[in-house]
Amino acid sequence: MEPLAENRFTITKDLFYEGMLRVSAESYGKLAKKAVILLVVAWLALTAVMLWQHQGFGYIVIEFIVLCLVVLWIYIFMPRNKAKRAFKLLTDKYGNNLERITRFYRDQLEVEAAGYQTTILYSEIKQILHSKHLLLLVAEDKTGILLKLDSFTRGGETAVRELIKNAGNGGEQK
Repeated sequence: MEPLAENRFTITKDLFYEGMLRVSAESYGKLAKKAVILLVVAWLALTAVMLWQHQGFGYIVIEFIVLCLVVLWIYIFMPRNKAKRAFKLLTDKYGNNLERITRFYRDQLEVEAAGYQTTILYSEIKQILHSKHLLLLVAEDKTGILLKLDSFTRGGETAVRELIKNAGNGGEQK
């Protein structure tokens, strides 16, 4: 059977990080935002108490610096560290053979990677995410499929979105 669309590219560290950070922003971002809001509210309350008790302004500044460092850690360092670890696992498993060929058929897609072939039904795709260079498909089992936007050898992003949409669930597109 002839594929209706095909995407062929080699995963680079930069592309992998871009995909991981996009997925992380979608899943982890909401929790991180709530945590930061809670920390800011706690800092404001602590600041109000310290000002009411006429404590030194230096403590407030130090606490603000610590708050900023924690926010940087939550928003930048944690997601990047997770992406680094995931990329290391990927290269440990596949070595430098990170070429991906994804073929799209009427009701399923097939990913060929390092001699392995994985089949995913479109009905299993729960999210369609978009980043600067990638289209990311996230399946029910949290499997992520990276598609480089300018690497379609047949069909394209529109065709892929249409195939998934026609499968009935359409995925959550962002």
